Amino acid sequence: MVGKAKLEDLANEVFYEIFEYLDYFQSSGIFSRLNQRFQNLFTHSISPIKMHLNAISKPTFTAYYEHIILPNAHRIQSLHLSNQFIINLFLSSLSIIPKFIHLQIFVITSLPSTAIDQLFSNLLTLPHLSSLIFAFETCLRNRNYLYEQIFRLPSLKYCKFSLHKYHYLERIPFATNIFSSLTHLIVAEEFCLDDIVPLLSNVPQLHHLSIRKLSKLYTSRRISSIIPNQLTHVYLNLGDVYFDDFEPVIKFIFHHVQVLHLRTPADQSYLDAHRWESLIPSYMPHLRIFDLQQHIFTNTIYGTIYLPLMEKFQSTFWLERQWFFAYHSKEVENSCEIYIYSTNPYRKRKFTLNLELRKVTGSTAREETEMRSVQHLVLQNENKFANGTKSFPNVTQLSFEQENPFEDGIYISPSFLTNFLHMERIRQLKTYISYCYLKDLTELILSLPNLEKVYLYHTGFNETNASFLKPNEMLIPVFTKNQIKDVTISIQTCSFEDMKLWVHLFPRVERLTVSSPNNYSLETIEYILSNVAEKTPYLHLLSFYIRNTSVFEKVKNLVQSQVIPIDYMTQDIGAVHLWW
Repeated sequence: MVGKAKLEDLANEVFYEIFEYLDYFQSSGIFSRLNQRFQNLFTHSISPIKMHLNAISKPTFTAYYEHIILPNAHRIQSLHLSNQFIINLFLSSLSIIPKFIHLQIFVITSLPSTAIDQLFSNLLTLPHLSSLIFAFETCLRNRNYLYEQIFRLPSLKYCKFSLHKYHYLERIPFATNIFSSLTHLIVAEEFCLDDIVPLLSNVPQLHHLSIRKLSKLYTSRRISSIIPNQLTHVYLNLGDVYFDDFEPVIKFIFHHVQVLHLRTPADQSYLDAHRWESLIPSYMPHLRIFDLQQHIFTNTIYGTIYLPLMEKFQSTFWLERQWFFAYHSKEVENSCEIYIYSTNPYRKRKFTLNLELRKVTGSTAREETEMRSVQHLVLQNENKFANGTKSFPNVTQLSFEQENPFEDGIYISPSFLTNFLHMERIRQLKTYISYCYLKDLTELILSLPNLEKVYLYHTGFNETNASFLKPNEMLIPVFTKNQIKDVTISIQTCSFEDMKLWVHLFPRVERLTVSSPNNYSLETIEYILSNVAEKTPYLHLLSFYIRNTSVFEKVKNLVQSQVIPIDYMTQDIGAVHLWW
């Protein structure tokens, strides 16, 4: 009789393969404490390390840095940094990052623009760096310099970056003597239409290009000759670029494109089926996937012209390629909202559930009811159109974009959401709270048992916070069961009572960010710091924004007076970060 297999019976090689799929910080914390064998697996391993350092406490990081990071720097293959204090430590010391000689993937967020020289001087020392993702949280003035630094990284194949949303848009004087090895570039910023050609001259091996928003300056010049390139996959939000200005890009740049995703402005020309039927065979002969999206806000009179335009996308040209489109619309008094997008064969990762389906092109004239590819679902306005005819089994991120999703008449209850969502899979929630009842918010949180990250845009509640915080049966599971670790709150005025509420509502929070256009009282900040051990024992990273510079010094003195040692950091956008 064969006995039951035990975990310890597996070979070391099996565990090393398992560890490769896990973050090193988590796996070492779980397995190394089991027994001496597992501890030795981590101590003597030569396997690559994937490391994600986020909301980690200062004492834990100090020990981790000394005993794991430095001795195993040569093994680190993937590194994710999002803690501003840890980022500063890594960038300020010229001796740390160069030790990551096998680093291939580097993800770094919340980067101040002043750190650009430190960042790239370190990155140039990494011979195997192939993927780079970073985001600046403050304005960057010299974008040309940024692109030059990216293009100089010798082994880089994949790069995604975003800039602070308030940066000034202008033409980029790209260098003409720098040639990058990039094959994938994701530009999560506003980008000038005229800069596409000089950009491509710097990245001759580029296959995938994605731009968050294209803009047309008044000085725009049309392309008039073929631009050599290797582009096969293109993802563009065309911003204010109309079809007449974009057509030359198709004719002279997109000859090798196989996959094209376009989010267009409200220009009817993009819905001219005959124009596409002429362009695609001649200038994009290899095109396999054609995804077109357009969101239109107009009056009910002009809104009537769009449905006949959709009828033109039912010719043999579109049916043979199985390129079908859905037409959603909604009329409120004299206004009309229309959403047109491609369906099969494109599988969307983000979907907005709002407008009523009016038309689906194609031989079956039917839109899929189970959208397995969607990971981020956005709910807007009235729920009467979200009638449960679709299901989204793999959604992990849920957003409510109406001003108050809890308002009577449009409230989407958790029991209703279960008709088309698997609630246990939701990890991230973004919602507005505008003079609703706190019981509705807590009901929603309770219905999402594995929720980890929350974004709240808050203006007020119907009942007082004091009455809500009185012990009652409904609140007990909220306080004890929710696993939310990362909370961002945007609030008009953050009062002392508001802060007490959030501390009670999210007892397991590790990272808390509070943004308010009005000043905080020192009482509010002091309440958090003085209740860390009792109310929020897991919290070790606090960020808030102060508009009044005279308050900075008082906050600094308050921090220095605390019993626990707290690191303090300020930035030029009024941000204050505390870490302990």
